[in-house]
Amino acid sequence: LPGRVGTTLGMKASIDEYQAMQRELFALVDAFVVLNDTGRRMLIANGSPAAKLVLNRLGVSFADAGRKPSPEIRPTPSPVQFGFIGRLHPTKGLVELMQAVRAIPRDVPFRLDVRGPMLDAETRRFAGELSRIADEDPRVTIGPGLPSADVPAHLATLDALLCPSMWFENG
Repeated sequence: LPGRVGTTLGMKASIDEYQAMQRELFALVDAFVVLNDTGRRMLIANGSPAAKLVLNRLGVSFADAGRKPSPEIRPTPSPVQFGFIGRLHPTKGLVELMQAVRAIPRDVPFRLDVRGPMLDAETRRFAGELSRIADEDPRVTIGPGLPSADVPAHLATLDALLCPSMWFENG
């Protein structure tokens, strides 16, 4: 049956089929890498064998990294420093971020520093597209990714880290 009724009536069979495919997948692999606790919990809740799940967290860990002083200790100066650090890809919400920047009058002071690896022509093209969408706004910098060791110091220069993703982010 087409439409909602057909979807409703077929849902149990669809779920059963996907669960069978999941069981087959886990029977074939020695380990399944999961990028965070949320993903791990979701897989376990859906019947995945916890013993085959290997947690490999995203991001970097710097136990000794200095924290940025709180606004009570060091008030946020003008212009506010915004930043994005991550993969330069449309799903990351960067097109929407640049459209938002374009909507902010040019006399409103802020800085936006977008950083991401530009290792191929497609990523460099996308970075150029972002700059064009932002109308070459001088408040916006789009630069290359940062070495892991430099991330904590860079984060300390920001007033706000932006994560405008357009889909579920594993982190």
